[in-house]
Amino acid sequence: MAKVTANFEEAVRLARNTFVKDKTRITIGLPATAPNDTAGWITMFNKSGVLAPGGGPAYIPSNNKKDTGRGDMVTGAIGVK
Repeated sequence: MAKVTANFEEAVRLARNTFVKDKTRITIGLPATAPNDTAGWITMFNKSGVLAPGGGPAYIPSNNKKDTGRGDMVTGAIGVK
């Protein structure tokens, strides 16, 4: 659980820093560099192409649009397969 928590906290820091950097670039007239789609964010969070335990992808996009928009519609999985 400690590894999961550490990875989650690092992902939150990376996302926050990416948004701040992107908004700063836009403010000073430079082009935005933050990902603008799910695939871009997945690539950013998983640059080394690491697989999840069991060999599946480490990150999968959520397709649950109902209520909270979190988790896979069928399995409820959030972020890992």
